[in-house]
Amino acid sequence: MSLKWQLMNCWGKMIKMTKNEYICELYEGLKELDGKIVDDVIDDVEEYFMEGKARGLSEEEVIKELGPASDFVSGLLTQERELSSSRSLTIKTNEHVYVFDNAAGKIEINGSDHFFIKSDKPYETIENDTETVYSSIRNEGFIFFNCNDMQISLDDGMKNIKVISKAGDVIIRNIEIDTLHAEVNMGSLKLNNVKAERLVAINKMGDVKIDGQFKEADISSGMGDTKISGNYERLNITSGCGDVKFNGRCAQNLDIKNGTGDIKINSDDLSIDATTGLGEVKAREFLYSNGFYVVGNGRCRARLKNGLGDIKIWRN
Repeated sequence: MSLKWQLMNCWGKMIKMTKNEYICELYEGLKELDGKIVDDVIDDVEEYFMEGKARGLSEEEVIKELGPASDFVSGLLTQERELSSSRSLTIKTNEHVYVFDNAAGKIEINGSDHFFIKSDKPYETIENDTETVYSSIRNEGFIFFNCNDMQISLDDGMKNIKVISKAGDVIIRNIEIDTLHAEVNMGSLKLNNVKAERLVAINKMGDVKIDGQFKEADISSGMGDTKISGNYERLNITSGCGDVKFNGRCAQNLDIKNGTGDIKINSDDLSIDATTGLGEVKAREFLYSNGFYVVGNGRCRARLKNGLGDIKIWRN
């Protein structure tokens, strides 16, 4: 349905107001929509006023044809919500955001100067005093035929984020927050240029790739390779099956446990306690003293424990 047709059919009681007052009421009522959508609506309304003037109508007569602004806003909001599967919506949020995807789709989260969500399919929004929840809706049928990709942009007001994906990739880029909890049951987990006080990253089946700055980070992988880079104060990595590679800096404590697969470390200033059940420790170029391999000044205490696989330590 075209907007002009809708305008002609939005009848209501006569409201005595000027064109500017009418448009101001539209702006206020439509503020939850994306700015471009609102601008397009206002442009069409102003064009309708111009056409009305050409027909010899006063502003009040044009408004009578349009109907009450409140009726027009209500109808347009309903229409836009029905089209939300293909539109970007501006949504009022608070500091805590919980994104839950049970539709086997990809979740992408990016830093931005404003907050919006773009979703291939409808999603539910639940707001309460402590958090805002965005949950994808899975239709009937086999899960992989109901993929729902979500793109989420976060503004600077976000403080705590929790993302859970039942099946599908999670990609988070270019954000700075207090705490981040990212959990994937099956799919890849990628964090790039992320800064947080506290990170919890869990992937039960799939690769993990993380780059950023964190004071405390707990990273767990069930099955898949784990590649970690960036700067950390305290870092704990647990892997069941897959290679673990750390290429970064750790200020205080580094703890890596791996069941099956190699552990590879490229870092400065470590005192490393490295043991492997079946495999070898390759670090001959470094000083070995009192049970520790010393890299640089040895400031950060590192414990590397491997069940089946080699441990390789080097420094560029």
